[in-house]
Amino acid sequence: MKHLVELDISHNALPVLHLDFCAASLRVLRAGHCDLDSAALSALKSCAYLEHVDLGSNRLGDPAAIRDAVVCFRKQIRVFRVEGNPIGRIELDELLAWLKQQCPCLSELDGAAQLHTFSRAPGLADLNLNSEADGIMVQDGASCSCIEGNPCAVPYNCKDWENRIEIARRARAELGYQTTK
Repeated sequence: MKHLVELDISHNALPVLHLDFCAASLRVLRAGHCDLDSAALSALKSCAYLEHVDLGSNRLGDPAAIRDAVVCFRKQIRVFRVEGNPIGRIELDELLAWLKQQCPCLSELDGAAQLHTFSRAPGLADLNLNSEADGIMVQDGASCSCIEGNPCAVPYNCKDWENRIEIARRARAELGYQTTK
């Protein structure tokens, strides 16, 4: 199976993940609901061409193991899902921020977060926002709140984390809210 491009093993109780037989050609891996733990992720390190990975609803609780696995295919990954795993909220936020920063082709993150480009609020064009990080909108409709006048609280849905305070201040001024310096 040297030419296997897509593998769907979802909804199978798998104690281990063996991908050596298709690692050289695999582009899409669907392994949701497989009862995989973080140790199983080492199998992904040999899959350098993955573009779509669904690992949702497993027993992956170690964000460091996920990061280690993603490093080998981070340049071309487009879809990455880990929702439904026992990862703490803070650790998940940090992981999602890291993925957004390290994976330039990422267009769908965690199923719940859709990366997209959206237009900036008027008057914010002079802020030199990072176009690679332009916008994240999460499933519940939340987006970068800086352009609404409130600095974002977490980096993975912020358009420009380093300048969030200044962006929010300018947005409040444009919206007519009284601001203090």
